[in-house]
Amino acid sequence: MLKKVLKKGGIAFILLALAGNIYYFAYQQASYQCIAVREELEILQKKFALLLEEEARFRHISALKEKSCAAVQEELRNAEADFIAVRDKLALYEKVMQPGKNKQILKIQKLKIFKIGKQYHYKISIMQTRKRRKYISGTVQFLLKGERAGQFSRLVIKDSKELAFRFKFLQILEGSFVLPNDFMVKELTIEAISETKKIAKFVQVLVWQGENIEVEFGQ
Repeated sequence: MLKKVLKKGGIAFILLALAGNIYYFAYQQASYQCIAVREELEILQKKFALLLEEEARFRHISALKEKSCAAVQEELRNAEADFIAVRDKLALYEKVMQPGKNKQILKIQKLKIFKIGKQYHYKISIMQTRKRRKYISGTVQFLLKGERAGQFSRLVIKDSKELAFRFKFLQILEGSFVLPNDFMVKELTIEAISETKKIAKFVQVLVWQGENIEVEFGQ
């Protein structure tokens, strides 16, 4: 009987020891896995932090590139505008310096009219078409024809300081005028008249194109 009890107690002890070893081994394995997971988590956190820094850097670079691109585009637009202005000015001077075959000495080279509010603003480029070294003086006038209150009407704009000219090669005239609200313009005649009677006046008739007119007269 005692042997049986001892035998059973030995088996229980062995089983208990075996269970303890299994638990210890499982605990160690879990601990190793936990450490490995923590290390992996730290690596991923560092990688995520680096990615956030890289994203912020790329955003900064992108913003700088956008600003730089906008600045370059603005410079290009300004350069293009300057180029066009210089090109037009050069073309105008070339026409002035060319010996013209036309008997027309006094000439309006370009006319621009645009409306701002109630005022019509104009810009007139006037020149001599021959290699003439004397000053030429005179005035420019507008003759507008149309309807007012259902009746034919005409309006002459002249005798202003802005429309007077005196130049040797070319001159730019700028000014403005106001039209009656009920005046429906249909036709515009522009004249450049020299004080020297021998010089023929320059006359051009245009169809009124509304609030904006820009025309360049040929030689």
